[in-house]
Amino acid sequence: MELKNDSLLKFSIENDTVTASISIKDLIWLFNECPYNFDGETKVATVTSGKEPEFVKWIIIKLQDDAPYEADDLVWSQPLTYCFEQLLEDYKPEFLTYSEDY
Repeated sequence: MELKNDSLLKFSIENDTVTASISIKDLIWLFNECPYNFDGETKVATVTSGKEPEFVKWIIIKLQDDAPYEADDLVWSQPLTYCFEQLLEDYKPEFLTYSEDY
């Protein structure tokens, strides 16, 4: 499987590290275009010019918070949990070893 890096969130694998990155500009764009940021046709809020570092820090802190519905999870771990669940629903013996009871 080849990594696609044509989206806003870029991924790379180097040695024993997986990295996901997004530019501050793209993060702000996602916020600006988020459906929750609209009241009808009106944009509710925009990031104040010069306050981008504070915006990014706030987002990072929220990603490190406990997930609202899963007390044992952090917000950032929820997309991974979703992927793991999908993986377990599929059968992937090419890279998973299953227990004998499965």
